[in-house]
Amino acid sequence: MTADGRLFFGSLTGSAVLVWDTSDGLPLGAQQVIAQSNDTMQWPDTFAFDNVGNLWFTTNKLQLYFANTMKFDGSTGSNVHVLKLRMDGQSYLTAQAPYPGKNMGTATIVGIAAALTASMAVIVALLMWVKRMNSRQQVAAPASSPSSLSQPLIADA
Repeated sequence: MTADGRLFFGSLTGSAVLVWDTSDGLPLGAQQVIAQSNDTMQWPDTFAFDNVGNLWFTTNKLQLYFANTMKFDGSTGSNVHVLKLRMDGQSYLTAQAPYPGKNMGTATIVGIAAALTASMAVIVALLMWVKRMNSRQQVAAPASSPSSLSQPLIADA
């Protein structure tokens, strides 16, 4: 949310970023689409502001993973994107800066980039681990049992 009351959020079904101006008294249904792309904005998530008026966010095609159709070989392009939109505003946290009058500058941008990169690394690692667990055909049974399990460790979503 910006200091002037605009709330930015992702439309998972619309592959878009929406904004709702909470200061105008209109209900949530009055939100507006500010960016949309079926190619690069699937599952928009993890929103952050920098101190120069940009909104940063990630997209990750997570719905394809749940449908068991996500490709990990690059044949359908990147599954993960880090994007930014110019929004001409500051985070609501800016109005409550712990050090009034001091500009955090490049350090803030680097911090945001590091946080987004770490978040995406965790998501990718988790997806790869789950895919590996699901791809195992058999799991060794306890020594006292002559048979093996033939079901995946994690059920398909």
